[in-house]
Amino acid sequence: MPETTKHSRGAASEDPIFDAIARHKAAWRVFDRATDDRHEPAEADQDAVEAASKNELDALAEVLSTPPTTIAGMRAGIEYVHVLCNRESVPECAMQFMPTLLRSPVLAA
Repeated sequence: MPETTKHSRGAASEDPIFDAIARHKAAWRVFDRATDDRHEPAEADQDAVEAASKNELDALAEVLSTPPTTIAGMRAGIEYVHVLCNRESVPECAMQFMPTLLRSPVLAA
């Protein structure tokens, strides 16, 4: 998962984007372990892969729909989505974040 700009503990509690990013990183780690290529997945493993995939996609949807509420959160959200979408070669994922950014109170000023 991409690393985002370092932020203070206070910023994380002020801005929900940090929690959304943390949940996605955790979901991605579970998905990554579930899809480990070192063995042929058993049927039970396939259920775990499907559940992990759904959780990861739900967590990504949360990131893409959570407007940052601080400047630090705005930067972290943009950076995380940019790196993630480029790494996964899914540029439309970044475009999905644009309307969310426009709803941010940071840009209301």
